Amino acid sequence: MGDVAAGRGEAAAAAPRSPPHRRDGAGERPADRPIADIEDFALAGGGERLSSGARGVRLRPRAAAATEESAAAAAEQVPGSHSIWVKTYGCSHNHSDSEYMCGLLAQYGYRLVGDELKGSADLWLVNSCTVKNPSQEHLASDVRRAKAANKPIVVAGCVSQAEPDLEFIAGLSIVGVQQIGRVVEVVRQALEGNTVRLLGKAERPELELPKIRKNRLVEIIACNTGCLGACTYCKTVHARGRLGSYPPAALASRVRTALSEGVVEVWLTSEDTGAYGRDIGSSMPELMQTLLEALPDGCMLRVGMTNPPYMLQHLDAIVRLLRHPRCYAFLHIPVQSGSNAVLTEMNREYTVEQFYQVAEKLLSEVPDMTIATDIICGFPGETEQDHAQTLAMLDRFRFPVVNISQFYPRPGTPAARMKRVPTHVVKERSREVSAFFASYTSHEHLLDSKQQVLVTDIASDGKHYVAHTKGYVQVLLAAHASLMGATALVRVTEVAKFYVRGHVLEIIHQPPRSLLADGQVASRAPAKSALHSSGDWEYDEGRGAHPAREHETTGTTCKDGHAGNGDGACSRAHCGNDDCGCVDPVENDDSHTDAPHSNTAHAPRKEDTCVTRRLFPGLQSWSLSRLVIPAVCMAISSFAVVRISRIWSQRALLP
Repeated sequence: MGDVAAGRGEAAAAAPRSPPHRRDGAGERPADRPIADIEDFALAGGGERLSSGARGVRLRPRAAAATEESAAAAAEQVPGSHSIWVKTYGCSHNHSDSEYMCGLLAQYGYRLVGDELKGSADLWLVNSCTVKNPSQEHLASDVRRAKAANKPIVVAGCVSQAEPDLEFIAGLSIVGVQQIGRVVEVVRQALEGNTVRLLGKAERPELELPKIRKNRLVEIIACNTGCLGACTYCKTVHARGRLGSYPPAALASRVRTALSEGVVEVWLTSEDTGAYGRDIGSSMPELMQTLLEALPDGCMLRVGMTNPPYMLQHLDAIVRLLRHPRCYAFLHIPVQSGSNAVLTEMNREYTVEQFYQVAEKLLSEVPDMTIATDIICGFPGETEQDHAQTLAMLDRFRFPVVNISQFYPRPGTPAARMKRVPTHVVKERSREVSAFFASYTSHEHLLDSKQQVLVTDIASDGKHYVAHTKGYVQVLLAAHASLMGATALVRVTEVAKFYVRGHVLEIIHQPPRSLLADGQVASRAPAKSALHSSGDWEYDEGRGAHPAREHETTGTTCKDGHAGNGDGACSRAHCGNDDCGCVDPVENDDSHTDAPHSNTAHAPRKEDTCVTRRLFPGLQSWSLSRLVIPAVCMAISSFAVVRISRIWSQRALLP
């Protein structure tokens, strides 16, 4: 994914930003390349360094100088005066983490900027991927550019978590993969010239955090962190750790929140969705059933990458659930090699025959089923016979999506110590696999057929919308505002390698008006402040983000035009600063999210009597006013004290 703040492709102003994909190269036709919106696991200052538990530095507010310049200096520390560029590499789990971090930063008051303004940004936040060397090299390049521009940079993601002592990130601030809820702390300290490293392991990152979705119609949610595997080439487990699953009820609650904000497509992601629930007595079929019951008509569920071993244990149940009309008939099942000898060296914990069993059952019993897979070429010890078996497997299934990569040794993994296949041989085998994949097409059977599709995205040319069939085949449609988020019946008029084109015959389901604009912070804030006493520093609790609350009205009293939708329900998140008519949210309690309350429970809006906010209307934002007003008042008070002291001193000198 590119930067979360701005999106990769150009999009029409009225439409949502794309999920992490679709930027065409020169001369390419729109979407004329492999689908890139699946988990891409195959690709893939000064100060004292402190761990998350260190107690060496306690930063306290400095007394403001009694000069007019002190007010300006204080204002420079206000989040609203700083801009941040966010860049994300890697899988959908990383993208989800970046959405949360952007939501926290934006809610606190920082401005998020896109690629076109990254040069002027005050700080860069890079969410890294450790799956392959190229991804790590992208991070190293960003670090070099930031240092050359004397720009603060904060590193997040798997590279910094797994290898915090890498030379090129020495002295840089780090947000650990399980510390994303504290990104505001790290960014704030980095902007002040301090190096902060939060690498502590939490049970699981919090689900109920504010976020800014890359695509306001798509909710990317990690159902678990880590995995149970021990693949000899993989470094992800070093960063994400062992399996940690969220309870089905918590995930369902998160999905319901997303649906109330206009989401129509839910992506379940993790390092291995198939392993979900084994640590909490649940399973992926149980979770899928729970979420499908929560999804209304016009919404779809997409399940992310899953490894073959756990699929075998629930294969019949998975087949049944993939047939559900609100679940895409799509799975990403990485096989990596068609040779049992290579799979053994990889410690993949399944055989080629078991993969065949899974793939054949899915393809034969799930209508329109699409399987995406991954291939690693030139794994240590791979022979010509092993390579030939991989080509034979690809010829047998002719998968429509294949992520092809060359073997890269990752430091600290067992495979890095194995005897490598010569580089020129690895490259030649990669070319052969790529040439074979390019030699066939997979969508001819769809030509002139009628397909039900869900429209969720914009093609990079800005002239087409992107939809997906039940089998998650990408469909390009002529752009029309009424289509975005809608379920439509289309006729397929053209097929290509990686997409088809269609003509709309009928709109089957029109979604309700989205409650969020592009780039708007979604989901209520956590009950606690974004800044808190962490053991490393002492913070002012009062400077945390104001918790937006969701509420419903019993009538059509909402003045913002989003109540009275048939049942009078208003599911917009209010913080008391918009035109709904309510001043303050109901007191924070655990029952508030699920219990609707009447708009009449709020006191009527009163005229703002704060002199400072009336004189400076630009400070109406809660987070900015809570920061700027105290700073200004402190400066004025200090200045007054100094003036009075001088007057008394002069009087003392009088005869």
